[in-house]
Amino acid sequence: QTITAADVTATYGDTDKSISATTNGNGIISYAVKSGSEEYIDVGSSTGALTIKKAGTATVVVTASETATYARAAKEVTVTINSKAMTVSAEDVNVTVDGQPHGITVNVTDPTTGYTVKYGTEAGGYTLDASPTQTEAGTKTIYYQVTADNYTTYTGSATVTVNAKQTQTITAADVTATYGDTDKS
Repeated sequence: QTITAADVTATYGDTDKSISATTNGNGIISYAVKSGSEEYIDVGSSTGALTIKKAGTATVVVTASETATYARAAKEVTVTINSKAMTVSAEDVNVTVDGQPHGITVNVTDPTTGYTVKYGTEAGGYTLDASPTQTEAGTKTIYYQVTADNYTTYTGSATVTVNAKQTQTITAADVTATYGDTDKS
């Protein structure tokens, strides 16, 4: 008997993936994770339903049992699990000089835990654990990188602009008074 089954491509976090196999014979089809692939997936032995555990490549062995008419058959199916895209945001900061250091805040909503944020003052140079800051008037671009297992690395940037205080103009006229005046200001 011949087993027909297509390779599967999934993304980490998918819950609706499965292997669908058929045979031209009458053997009972079963599914098993090939040795060495256990860290990536689980598979329902009779359903082919996949449980994704980790990004990478795994192999499932599909078997059609021997019957009175057909010999046992097996086929390997490759399951490719791609990294999931992260959901990350960071807003520009725009403030007036107040003597305080100002940096950016990176918000990661997916994944909710297990991620690392690194910062830098140039793209590709993510060596700092905290956001660089700007205290004096000026603009600084801050670059960041977010990494997490099973997710695609995310990079971005935001700017911190510290504006100088505006110049105040005082308007006042000279005053002429006579000794004894009480209504002058």
